[in-house]
Amino acid sequence: MLFDNIIVLLFDIIILARIDFYLKMKRIVLFILFLFFLTKAIGQTVHEKDYRSVTEAIKDSDEVRKLTLSGDSLNKFSERILKLRNLEEIALESSDNFDVNYAISILVKLKNLKKLWISDIKISSFNKIGDLKNLEELDLDNVGFMILPAEISNLRRLREINLEENPQLNITQVCNVLSNIQTLKVLWLGQNKLSTLPTEITKLKSLEDLWLEENEFSEIPASVKKLKIKYLSFFDNKLKSLNLKKGDLRNLNNINLCYNNFKVFPAIELSLLPNLDTIKMWYAHVKYIPTQIAKIKKLKSLNLENNSIAKLPTEMVKLKNLSVLELSQNNLSTDGVKCVYKLQNLTKLDISKNNITKISPEIEKLRALKELDICENPITEIPQSCYNLQKLTKVQLGYYKRFDWAAAISILGKLPNLNYVGLFKMNLSKMPDGFEKLGSVREFWMNWNIFDNQEKARIKKMLPNAEFKFE
Repeated sequence: MLFDNIIVLLFDIIILARIDFYLKMKRIVLFILFLFFLTKAIGQTVHEKDYRSVTEAIKDSDEVRKLTLSGDSLNKFSERILKLRNLEEIALESSDNFDVNYAISILVKLKNLKKLWISDIKISSFNKIGDLKNLEELDLDNVGFMILPAEISNLRRLREINLEENPQLNITQVCNVLSNIQTLKVLWLGQNKLSTLPTEITKLKSLEDLWLEENEFSEIPASVKKLKIKYLSFFDNKLKSLNLKKGDLRNLNNINLCYNNFKVFPAIELSLLPNLDTIKMWYAHVKYIPTQIAKIKKLKSLNLENNSIAKLPTEMVKLKNLSVLELSQNNLSTDGVKCVYKLQNLTKLDISKNNITKISPEIEKLRALKELDICENPITEIPQSCYNLQKLTKVQLGYYKRFDWAAAISILGKLPNLNYVGLFKMNLSKMPDGFEKLGSVREFWMNWNIFDNQEKARIKKMLPNAEFKFE
């Protein structure tokens, strides 16, 4: 019996020893993993740094991924750059006399180079560009091209090309060259004084994003309507209507119509785009939204900031997929936003800089809301029902002539997920009681307040783990 007890005791000791060993090994493994991820994070920081000279970059040599050369640093371009054998991105900017072809003859030896930006450098010829076999992005902004070098069609991995600020460019010829690149997804043609596009653009079968900013389009070209693109930007053009019909742009899910001349939101035309889910139309002179907006069934994000809208149609409540609604700087009244409180899938709501005098208690129905901005409205309080917005992570308040800040702070203190809070121009010399209960907040924006240094110190002391921005 004694022998059996001794055996059991020894067995227990071995098990405990093993457990202790495993625990020690676990700690060692966790420590090694910590060092690994710390080293990786530090390396990632180095990788992301944008170096501004070859001399500076060579100090980190193999760690360098991105380099920007302009002015004197560009004039010192030499084969020393080959020491940066892991370089992935390089930008060559602003020079009157720089020999781009000499640079490319060197860059072709960097096998990891994926992105090349050439900006504000006039190019008379363009040799060996096709030898950059691994290039995925090419930026030729303001280089004075009239025709696109045919050698570019040899870039079989090219996904994106930027041809902005080349107003003499022959777009038909451009499309013919680019049509040979089956991988091309993104095309930038901004600031080229364009008012139409040739049918040859339909040859770009893989194109997904088309950027046409700051041109002179007064209508959507027929050739563009035939494209299978997913994103289209007419930012800062002369559009007044869209004149779309069923079957046009059938794959489009995101459109940018900012800085155009719409007076009426083009709801009918946009509703004909079956996959549209994102619309951005700030500074577009919109005064009225038709009821047909409800027919844009897949709409998820709508930005109509900086227009002249006084009222939202009640039919907007039918937009069941709408999650982001940005209406800052319009003419919306309290009654004009009534339907907003029934959009129960909203995660972001910005109704700042309007004429809203009261936030309805029905705001509590927006249980999915994570971001709320109601700055610069003539309101005097926020409703107690805001207690129920438990998913809020970001709130912005301020620029009120009269406001019950004590009550607002009390409500914010009961929202457990708040991370970012803006309290702007409170017109208070002292923060109200209860501020210390906002313990979940990581960052406060408190610009344009009148707190003196002593009060700022007191505010920081109440929540020592938070970051404060007073200016």
